[in-house]
Amino acid sequence: MAVAWSGRSALKNLTRAESLPTQPGLLGGRALYAGFYANELLLRLLPEADPHPRLYRIYQFLLEELAVQTRSGGGDVEPQLRRFELGLLGELGYGLCLDRTAGGDAVEADAGYHFVAGLGLVPVEAGGNSPGEPLRGRDLLAMAANDYRDVQVRRCAKRLLRAALAEQLGPRPLRSRELFRAPAKPDQQKS
Repeated sequence: MAVAWSGRSALKNLTRAESLPTQPGLLGGRALYAGFYANELLLRLLPEADPHPRLYRIYQFLLEELAVQTRSGGGDVEPQLRRFELGLLGELGYGLCLDRTAGGDAVEADAGYHFVAGLGLVPVEAGGNSPGEPLRGRDLLAMAANDYRDVQVRRCAKRLLRAALAEQLGPRPLRSRELFRAPAKPDQQKS
């Protein structure tokens, strides 16, 4: 739907609404929760009335993929969410370089890395005390190639993007994450 509005305060007047031919369709199950999560990220991270046409296309693509998953009976929504999160961070000016370290060196498949907010990927020092489990270079390179087939890559992407988004979101937790943690009701377990 394309809409137009006008007004000087936070409360605007709708001046035009028109249906567009490419509606993504309805979401259900985990895809619906993923849609709530994406919406909350957008609401929390974007300034009000700040246009982002490229981000809108990334968001629309996410919704289309989630709608396909809903129609096909479910599936893993994580790859779509990670692509969306990467696109969102990039559009906000906080994009992640996944194949180079903060120092400009190539990420090596057999090495370990840590993410440092505001800096990027830094190699794990041999024998050093580093907080948390390192991110595997092979997983980072798979993310850079947009390949989320391996469960380890999806786990790495989730950890990395959660840390990168936390820097932008601040201490207030995302309410939509509670939906993913809530136990499924018997009629929703197929989702």
